[in-house]
Amino acid sequence: MPAIFPERNDFYPSPSTVDGVVEFLRSRKKAEGGFSASPKLPATIEDTYCALKVVHFLENLKSNVANFGSFKRGPTKFLIRCIDEGIVKGPKNLYQVLWCVEFCEFEKSLLQKVPIADKFLTGASLEAFYYLTKTREILPLKCVANLGVPEIPVKDFLASGTLEERWKALYICFASGCLENRSQFDEIVEWVLQCQNSDGGFGFLPGTTSYIENCHFALNILRILNSALPSWRRKAVKQFAIACRTRSGGFSRRPDAAPFMDSTYHAMAVLSDF
Repeated sequence: MPAIFPERNDFYPSPSTVDGVVEFLRSRKKAEGGFSASPKLPATIEDTYCALKVVHFLENLKSNVANFGSFKRGPTKFLIRCIDEGIVKGPKNLYQVLWCVEFCEFEKSLLQKVPIADKFLTGASLEAFYYLTKTREILPLKCVANLGVPEIPVKDFLASGTLEERWKALYICFASGCLENRSQFDEIVEWVLQCQNSDGGFGFLPGTTSYIENCHFALNILRILNSALPSWRRKAVKQFAIACRTRSGGFSRRPDAAPFMDSTYHAMAVLSDF
């Protein structure tokens, strides 16, 4: 199954932002090859995935500002250990490991070691269904033939979910072709605009505090619906993302907070939309 939409390739951050992010990645890279949320924490699958997504954004730069080969080679040992030790649990971990394997162009036989089984449907949820949908974009169909579809009211989230939930529900609906009533699009776009605050960021719902991940989900929703923010709104959300940059080079969820790998990934995704 092809991706719902391709990654954007027109990412133009300032050189200082790029240098800072590269140093941030280096400071979070562990000896075993994975990445962590902060220097004192151990590497995790999610942080390694977020770090490599950042590398993916950086590789789309028009000029060669750094050599990212070491970032892509390093995680091999860490991910193999995660697979061998059974650390890969749930659809989210499964998708993140498979994406990293594909992005780093690891030996494809490694995929055969990932335990793809019904256990990944345990505690099925919107998030589980979302990551199973994305997993189908990576693995051959025969590998996911036995992955069932969780029985959850996906469309209900389009009307009453948070920004993250509505994004995931939309993605699933587009992938499965189950959106019959497209008049709903205008309502969703209007609701997304209501989630933007005066600081330029987006809240989980209208009237709630801005966080960088919500900005990412909002822009994803607008892109998948072929909509766009007016120029003044785009400038405001970009300024919010830039305000989340810290001295370490990474980004925080909100201005003046601590930087983490996932918030850096979301911020870079936001900036790549400009």
